[in-house]
Amino acid sequence: MESSSSLMNYGPKSIEEEVYMSGPKTHNKLEELISTLPRGNGLMSGLYVYQYEGFWHNSFILEGLLSAQEHFKPKPNDTILSSAPKSGTTWLKALCFAIVTRSHYDDSTNPLLTTMPHECVFNMEGALAHNSDLRNDNIPLASPKGVESCCKEPICLEDAFELFCEGISSFGPYWNNVLGYWKASLELPEKILFLKYEDLKNKTLFYVKKMAEFMGHPFSVEEEVQGMAQKIVDRCSFENIRNLEVNKNGSFGSHRHVLIQNSSFFRKGEVGDWKNYLTPMMASRLDQITEQKLKSSGLTFNVPSNA
Repeated sequence: MESSSSLMNYGPKSIEEEVYMSGPKTHNKLEELISTLPRGNGLMSGLYVYQYEGFWHNSFILEGLLSAQEHFKPKPNDTILSSAPKSGTTWLKALCFAIVTRSHYDDSTNPLLTTMPHECVFNMEGALAHNSDLRNDNIPLASPKGVESCCKEPICLEDAFELFCEGISSFGPYWNNVLGYWKASLELPEKILFLKYEDLKNKTLFYVKKMAEFMGHPFSVEEEVQGMAQKIVDRCSFENIRNLEVNKNGSFGSHRHVLIQNSSFFRKGEVGDWKNYLTPMMASRLDQITEQKLKSSGLTFNVPSNA
């Protein structure tokens, strides 16, 4: 599965407690499992990825995934956000949180003003990665110093591109993952809402209303008159969220004292920015792979020609 986050009781604690139930049992299970899994090179030196149930994960995400599979029991009113890394996840978390909690906060008390969206919406797979007290030191992980130095070094785009095309990326192969959710959304449209970043970007207000209805929090007639949906769109716009002090200068998460700068979660938020990074040959290859993988599925990615 792809990275999954959950909205439940407007905060992470109840879910986090369920996922943290694992303890040493899950750690031992992971250690045994990893020794049997296919292994590949990740994007960071010394940090491998492992193929589990057809998809690639690094060890600390795999640990959280195993714990969630074993202990997390979804409730009928839970909303789970599943997305590929760098696909608008931070923005979508902000929108979902603002929609669900709109009656609990006003413009001056909304947690999004002072809190990173990823801290407002709990990440299930990452739960145990941030709980060093439960960690088994025999599970292979990169050291904090190694992580820090790797993050400072430029990642070779050509190598990353090859890995992505081969399906060896976070929660990859990307196309298999997307197709899984796409087909499920066709079979269970009342339970799975499939969104494309380009659509959300072009018709944000429309999809905010659609998400609100899907999550069981539709806008009332009074809220429609007040323009509540548009207020959420404005409050959670990429530009507004990115320019908040907490997201410009704050840091997020802690695993063995490793902090990630909040600003790293925000790029340009523009459709078509890939043209500034990928060569025409790379783009053509991706188009060919995508066309082949999505053939006959009914799923298309129609990016405007001027994007």
